[in-house]
Amino acid sequence: VIKAAGRIGIAIRKEIKMRCSDNLNSIIRENSKTGLEYFSWETIILELKRVAPILVIILEHCLSTVSKERMDHILCTCACILLRSRKHCMNMMQSMISVLLYAGHAGKMVYTRLQSLGLCVSAPTTIN
Repeated sequence: VIKAAGRIGIAIRKEIKMRCSDNLNSIIRENSKTGLEYFSWETIILELKRVAPILVIILEHCLSTVSKERMDHILCTCACILLRSRKHCMNMMQSMISVLLYAGHAGKMVYTRLQSLGLCVSAPTTIN
């Protein structure tokens, strides 16, 4: 079991590395104003299913007890955190969360705490 888990981990790492490649376009890398205006969980899920199928299958199995909509949101969040931890520019979801925090007048401490979890970008980055 441990050897199989190790092989799966290697396969997922390769998927993440390939997805973060500068040679591939990715909606997850798109954090322009236009990109954020058209943010869609469905678009991210479709991209993940296409380029990281092993990761998606494993996360879907882990989330099999939650509703489909909630599963997609959690799956996208987990995958986006992993991608951003690999490459800083893979931050569309984090940028979207930061814009929502900004619109709600969240304090810098909220940004700091969520940023340390990989859930948002910094307050100054959001303003820029």
